[in-house]
Amino acid sequence: PRDAGSSSQKHGQHGNSNEDSHAGSHHDEQGEAKADFESLVNEMRMEITLNEEKMQRDLLPLKENLTNTQEDLSNTKETLAKTQEDLSNTKETLAKTQEDLANTKIDLLTKDQELEKYVSFLKDPPFFHACGAQYDYISITKQTITYFSPLLYYSTEIEGADMDAT
Repeated sequence: PRDAGSSSQKHGQHGNSNEDSHAGSHHDEQGEAKADFESLVNEMRMEITLNEEKMQRDLLPLKENLTNTQEDLSNTKETLAKTQEDLSNTKETLAKTQEDLANTKIDLLTKDQELEKYVSFLKDPPFFHACGAQYDYISITKQTITYFSPLLYYSTEIEGADMDAT
């Protein structure tokens, strides 16, 4: 920018020394303002640079934290997938176990019924009981027989058992 003194001289105006001194001081003020402004701009640039550097330093741990969090998330997803697979396998195993249990229950009920029949047979088994004596003559019917001679007594739990006194 041109100072006011040189501008007025171009238009044919001649100023006195007061005006020249005023123009010089105005020029000095402008130079000083310009220097102040440049200094302020430089300070702002330095402050911006320092802030950028600080932000970069502060950003590094955040990036590391983000990376760690992403790795943790990935691991958690893998663990979740494995857990879901395990759960699915466990459900399949449980279903098979329940089916096996139901079949075992049916088998046990069948065997229980078979054992009940067998035990009831043992509680009241068939029984054969025979008693006899040998006499040359006997004609007693529908009366109590008294035995005075050796008596043969036979009993068994075997079906079809008989007494052969010959």
